[in-house]
Amino acid sequence: MRSASTTNSTLRFAPAELIEIQEEITRMEHERKRLEDERRYDEALDLRNKIDQLKRSQQERREKDELERQAKEAEAMEEAFRLRQKSLREQQDTEKQTLLANIERKRRELQEKFASEQAAIPPVGSKPEDRFLTKFSRTVFEMRALEQRLAKQQRYRESKEVAVQADYLEREERAALQAQYEQRIERQRETLTARQKVEMDSFEQRAASAISILGAKAGTTGRNA
Repeated sequence: MRSASTTNSTLRFAPAELIEIQEEITRMEHERKRLEDERRYDEALDLRNKIDQLKRSQQERREKDELERQAKEAEAMEEAFRLRQKSLREQQDTEKQTLLANIERKRRELQEKFASEQAAIPPVGSKPEDRFLTKFSRTVFEMRALEQRLAKQQRYRESKEVAVQADYLEREERAALQAQYEQRIERQRETLTARQKVEMDSFEQRAASAISILGAKAGTTGRNA
């Protein structure tokens, strides 16, 4: 079984290894819980970080496999499209060939632009810069100041009690800030997706209209011939 200590974010596992990695994660979770119960917090934290690394590696592998699958599907679609285009080129006149080529080029450009715009938005679950997660309330700053004053006065027990309360409040506020950040990102993605859909629908309507007009023209030419 692969040791957790050798795991890093660049590791890639074969599909068969994913089950083994999950078993390792389960084992490490049990070990982490034992360390936690024994109040060996530093060791528990170190093990938790290793578990997180393994989980990230798992997720990266799943995402890589999905991207490869999508790439193969895209390649297959591109190949099918190329064959259709070839058939059309053999059957249609130069004007229709040019029109279809221009439409597809514009579609690809739109799709590439859309993909670039979507990629510019942070993915779900991402974390903002630290400065966005440290905008704590005045209460937190006042408690931290009180903690330091008590410590300087050697009133360590009281200082520790204040520190525990401040830590708890800080975690709560950090979680709220993270939630606000994720909501803002989700709204950005929804707005962008809606705008892209309108733009693509408009493009497809114009393309369909141009093809229809060309087809009618070709039909008229055929009847006249």
